[in-house]
Amino acid sequence: MRTIKFTTMNFKVALFALLSLMIASALMSCSQSGISGKVIDPANKVLEGVTVKVDKSNFITETEPNGEYTIEYAPGSFKLIFSKNGYTTHTLELNITNMTLFPAETIMMYPIPKEKGIYLLEGNRLVSLTPFPIKKNEYRRSNKNYTSYKVDTQNIFKSQIIKSDVIKFIDTSPDPIRFARLKKNGLIEDYYSEWMDIKYKYDGFIDDKQEKVGEEKILLRSISANPGIYALIGVYKAVMSGRIHPDVDKKSFPFIVSHSENDKQEIKNRIEKIAEVMNNPQELSLDIAKKCFLSVKKDEKIFQTIKDSITKSKTRIVDFGAVMPGENINEAYIKVRFKREEDNEEVMSDDYRRLVKVDGEWYAD
Repeated sequence: MRTIKFTTMNFKVALFALLSLMIASALMSCSQSGISGKVIDPANKVLEGVTVKVDKSNFITETEPNGEYTIEYAPGSFKLIFSKNGYTTHTLELNITNMTLFPAETIMMYPIPKEKGIYLLEGNRLVSLTPFPIKKNEYRRSNKNYTSYKVDTQNIFKSQIIKSDVIKFIDTSPDPIRFARLKKNGLIEDYYSEWMDIKYKYDGFIDDKQEKVGEEKILLRSISANPGIYALIGVYKAVMSGRIHPDVDKKSFPFIVSHSENDKQEIKNRIEKIAEVMNNPQELSLDIAKKCFLSVKKDEKIFQTIKDSITKSKTRIVDFGAVMPGENINEAYIKVRFKREEDNEEVMSDDYRRLVKVDGEWYAD
C-alpha cells in the first residue's frame, strides 16, 4: 500500500485551493442575486436617474439610461424606495427570505406640479388649461324661477384639444372641482327650485375616476370621453339642498375632445353658429327682430298666442322686451312684462316666453 505524506507545502496548496473555491462560489452566488426592475413615467417612457434605496440600509443605486436597475439586499422584509426630484415618491414592500435574483414589478412615477392647480397629463407633461369665467343667469319662465350657469364658448378653440379616449389630470388644487360635459352653447346646468327640491332641465356634471399616487398622495383623475366640449368647473355646495353648483367666483377650464378632424370641424361649426346668435340676438334673425323686438304688437298671431298663455286672473301684458337666444338656432325667448294685482296692489313682473322657428317662421310655444 502506498502511503501519502502531507507536507507543510501540500497543506498550504490544499488550503489555498479550498479558499479559492469558496470565494468563487460566493462571488458566483452574489452575481446571481439582487433585485432588478424598471422605472417608467405615465407615457411609458423609461426614467433615468431615479434613486433606488433599500430603506434603513446602505444599499442604494440609480436607474440606468434604459430605466433599469439592480440593487443588492439582505434577506427579510424591507421597503424599496424610489425617488426623483419633480416626481412622486414610491415604495415597494418586499419579503425575500433568501439570496436570489428577484424581478420586481415596474414602477410608474408621476410628475408633480410646481404650483397648486389642476393640470392635463399629456404623456409625461403637465399642461395648464386656459381659464374661462363662469356666468350665472337667473330668469323666469312659465312662472318658475330658473338658474343657469354657462361657460362662454366664443373662444373655446383657444382651449386644449384632446384626441385621447381616456383623459388624465393631476389635481393639487385646494378648491373642489367637478367635471362637466357642456352643451354647445356652453351650458353647464339649468334648473329651477320647487318645494326645496331642484328640477334640472340640464345637468352636465359627470363623475370621474380618482386615484391617489405616490407617497405624496397626489390626486390622479381620469374620464372616458366621447367627442364634445368638457370643462373642469370650480364648484360649491349649497347649504339648503346640499347640491353641487358652479361657483362664479371660481374659474372653469374647458377642453375639447376630438377624435378626428371631422369631430373637430363639427364642434367648431355648431359653436360658431351659436356664437353668431349670441352676439347678434336680432340675427335670430331679422324676422324675429321684426316680429318680436320691433313690432310684435303688429303680429297678432304671436302676440295673441303669448297673451293667451298667461292665464292668471287680473294679469295684463304691458310690453315686450329683449329677445334672448335659446339652446340652438331654432329657439329663442322673448321677455314679456306684465302687471297683475296682488292684495289690491299692482305688481310688475317679467317672464320669458319660448319661441321656436318652424319652416323659417317664428311661433310662440
